[in-house]
Formats: sequence, C-alpha cells, structure tokens
Amino acid sequence: MKRTLLACCLLCTITIGRAQNTSGKISYTETVKLNIDLGGGIDMQSNGAVNSNDIRKMIPNEQRLKKVLYFSPDATLYIADKSKEKENNDADQGNGNMHMRIHMDVPEDITYSSLKDSKLIEQRDFMGRRFLVTSDIEKAKWKLTGNQKTILNYPCQEAVMQRDKDTITAWFTAAIPISAGPQGYSGLPGAILEAKQNSNMVIEAEAVSFGDESNKLIVRPREGKKVTESEYRGIVAKKTKEMAQEYGGNGNGNVIIKIQH
Repeated sequence: MKRTLLACCLLCTITIGRAQNTSGKISYTETVKLNIDLGGGIDMQSNGAVNSNDIRKMIPNEQRLKKVLYFSPDATLYIADKSKEKENNDADQGNGNMHMRIHMDVPEDITYSSLKDSKLIEQRDFMGRRFLVTSDIEKAKWKLTGNQKTILNYPCQEAVMQRDKDTITAWFTAAIPISAGPQGYSGLPGAILEAKQNSNMVIEAEAVSFGDESNKLIVRPREGKKVTESEYRGIVAKKTKEMAQEYGGNGNGNVIIKIQH
C-alpha cells in the first residue's frame, strides 16, 4: 500500500513538473557563415593607398544573431531579439591605422508555428519587399543517433534529418515537452536546444525560462504579400538571376568599402 501511494505521488510530481515546462522562452545565438566572395566587384573609397589583402582580412566571415523562441502548448514564435538589435547589425574591424565599420541589415524574419493545426507562417523580407509564406508543417523524418550530451543542464539527445541537399542535426530535450525549435524545426519529442544546418549555420540555446507571460507575445504575423513556398522561391530565383545579369553574371553584386584612417 505504501509503495503504491509513493509511486502515485512521484507520478503526480513528474506530471506537474512537465505541465509547468510547456510555456516560456528560449534565447538562442544564431551563427551564420557569410562566405563573401568579393571577386572583382570591389569599389574602394579611401584617402590613401590601402592593401586590398588587409581589407579582405578585416571582412567578417560570419554573423551572429540573437534570436528568441516563445513557446506554448498551442504555438511558437521565433523572432529576432530586439534588445540585441545593435549587436545583430554592427561589426567594427580595425587593423593598424585603418578602421572599418560594417553594417549588416538583418531581415525582420518571423517564424510562427501553429502546433494545433500544423501550419507554418513565415514573414520574410527580401530585397526591400515583405512576404507572408504559409505552408503545412511537414512530418520531419528524424533519425535518432543515440548520442547524448547536456545543454544548459538539460539532458539532450541527438537527431539527424536530410532535407533536400541539407543535413540538419538537432539536440533536443524531453524535459521541455514541446515539439518545437528554432527556424521552424520540429517533430521531436522535446524542445530543440541546438541545431546545425550543414556547416553554414549553427543555432545554440543560451538561456531558458518558463512562464505563461510569454503566451501573449506569440502573435501570428500578418504583414506582407501572401504567397506559397513555391511562389516565394520563384520570386527569389528570378530576382537573383536579374542581379547576376546586372552585375556581370557573377551574382555577387558590387561591394563598396569605405576606409577610415
């Protein structure tokens, strides 16, 4: 009798603990490889002679963005952390008497996932235009590897998925029982605290907090021209081709670099 009662108490404790972990916020750092190929399209504005090799060394090869995932049992919202906006946009580089300030505009992309009806709504900025892309959340074909590690004191398991030409690696924890993660990644029995897409992008959780107050921040995006995923890809492909033709067929465009001594 005592053993049965103890087991029931433990079950209630676990159930309550899980219920408390279904609403909250996860803060991430998203590191994106820039892989900027300047080629021959470099315009240098300088007051004196400048070594082009020094300039190339000063150009950053990656961009770090601060993002936030608000989650609830019904929906999630992945968005840029407005409190870190300057950190997202600006980079200062120096080399001797030369100083370079690089301002990188960060698109105000928003990813909203409805967990109730499996709908994905993404607000995307492209070439000064805003789009609202709606699609169904596809059933992800994750494969568990058996690897485990701890992230922010949460026990995590590794899962891998192949999507077109991309290999997605994710570390998720069942201690946060929400099938969601950054960039719309989902389909695992727990929140994703770390994700990697090929070698181009790494997303790492920095902090986790719980509370129903995050629920009011999960708002479906409504700004932009409504298009399907295939329509959006067609728009991007067409514009990219036009830019490649305009800038000599290399698709990179001209880069203007201003040097301050």
